[in-house]
Amino acid sequence: MDDTPRPRILFESVSDELFESLTRYAPTIGRLGHDVPAIHPTDWDLIVSCDSEPEGPSGVNVLSFGGQRFENAKTGTGITAIRQHESHARVVQRDEGCPAEFASLVDRTIVSPAPAPPRDVFGRQPREWFQAIATIGAERAPYAGIMSTYGSALILALPDYVTSHGEWLSAFIDYLRGLQPTRFPAPPDWQRREAWATPDMRVSLGELGAIALERVAALERLATQEVAAKTALDQAAVTAAAGPQRVLTSDGADLVAAVLALLRDLGFTVEDRDDHHDQKTGAKLEDLLVTDGGWACLAEVKGYTKGAKVTDVSQIAGRPSVAYAAEHRRAPDVVWHIVNGWRTKDPSTREKAIPNELDLKPLTSADGCLIDTRDLFRAWRDVQEGRATAEGVREAMRKAITRWSWASDLTTPPTPS
Repeated sequence: MDDTPRPRILFESVSDELFESLTRYAPTIGRLGHDVPAIHPTDWDLIVSCDSEPEGPSGVNVLSFGGQRFENAKTGTGITAIRQHESHARVVQRDEGCPAEFASLVDRTIVSPAPAPPRDVFGRQPREWFQAIATIGAERAPYAGIMSTYGSALILALPDYVTSHGEWLSAFIDYLRGLQPTRFPAPPDWQRREAWATPDMRVSLGELGAIALERVAALERLATQEVAAKTALDQAAVTAAAGPQRVLTSDGADLVAAVLALLRDLGFTVEDRDDHHDQKTGAKLEDLLVTDGGWACLAEVKGYTKGAKVTDVSQIAGRPSVAYAAEHRRAPDVVWHIVNGWRTKDPSTREKAIPNELDLKPLTSADGCLIDTRDLFRAWRDVQEGRATAEGVREAMRKAITRWSWASDLTTPPTPS
């Protein structure tokens, strides 16, 4: 039989009906006691048996439906797995160590159709020489099904009430194919080749070929688009880092310039007050004068490597407001303390700037508020993306007392145009 195709399956004590349903799973088959009078081990790759004491010659895999006696694979001597222990436990379950390839089959064909107790089961043998497939009772022992190596072969012992014999044979062959590829080779593919395909198959093969070409073209198109998008992202990131994102990273004059630009984008009229104070007052007071029609606001802008300082809160409500009132003969409508706290950290992980509202009382008393540059960036971006209006943002900022915030999802991208 050396030249017969593999796998070579020998059936033992299998009914005629079951035999007919299982013959399609192998190119070489035989029936013990029918066309095969005795077993010669090297002639066969797998024995499928419904016998209570299945044949198990050395080196031949065994799939047993209802077998009761199996030898210890470690020693090869002595009958140590015996399905003659009666169990009255109600629960049958798949073992946690059951190979994933068999999981669905165990649930559908062993666990679900399990008859009422008592049942014959394998006793509590030590697990070091086999893998349980299905177990009995909450203690997960004894066993309804086991798998064990025996020399170079594998034994899969299933209960006699198991269903779907064909599925089990197919699954076991696939499992053995991964372990013994020479004995269980992949099925021949000539039947699916163009040369021997039927007309219907040729139509499907043509469709698959067209899809393959379309996939190649689509992947090439997507690759080109990906390169273009990454290049655009790199360029936009450079522009952002030197522009709007400075409100999240900078301090000093650079931060003031970045805040000024975003406020102007929102429609405010904004004046950098350093030059004004150099000429008019000779003192360093507020950083920005923000106006919107007849409404006026003094803004102090500060960046911090750590949290915003509580001692800086009152500065904008003191001398700057007094100087503005003296110059314009009226107090500013509001004051803003704009802060970029923890500026070296990821903005998503930064703590709330000055979380205690009582520490912001100087701003509240001056009809002003604290503004976190993260909120300013969110609002500016929502306006740029059309999810908010500049007028709406300006109105919210003008009316804010104590603290102004802007609710926006930083992770939601705009809808592509």
